[in-house]
Amino acid sequence: MSAKTIVFSGGHHNGALLIAQKLKTQGHEIIWFGHTFSMSGVSNVSQEYKDITEAKIKFIDLKSGKVYRGNI
Repeated sequence: MSAKTIVFSGGHHNGALLIAQKLKTQGHEIIWFGHTFSMSGVSNVSQEYKDITEAKIKFIDLKSGKVYRGNI
């Protein structure tokens, strides 16, 4: 099988990260779309960002709004 570029995104990243890491060891390029910060106006980076970048997976920050339960 030839190497592919595989894209991941989503909020609950733990299970997907295991799959991404396995695919990466098989030679696939992994790109992850997510939010660098967990909430608007917060300066601490999200756990998703920390975990993905520590795994040396390319992370692309989504510049989009988020909906929180308190906003509904």
